[in-house]
Amino acid sequence: MKLGVGDRLILLSILPREGDITTLKIVRELRENLSFDEAEHKELQLTSEGDTVRWNDKQIEKDIIPANRIALAGMINRLKRISQLVMSLKVLSAVLS
Repeated sequence: MKLGVGDRLILLSILPREGDITTLKIVRELRENLSFDEAEHKELQLTSEGDTVRWNDKQIEKDIIPANRIALAGMINRLKRISQLVMSLKVLSAVLS
């Protein structure tokens, strides 16, 4: 699975900051794999202003390692379930109001 600059930035921003020991190990490995090395920083001219990250027009894609693909797929599925739960709670709240 090849990921572009924007994809990598989004995934880095949604990875959980807390969890059990196994989750934290997987997240650490994902962060290392998705992060930008010094050469990429220089080539992309990455800059950060608050919550906004900017880069030049260069397109760099990075292949994530197979073990991280499985972990990433699991996290995406969990995020989808959480999103569905939040939507259900909003509907329930609207009905009860």
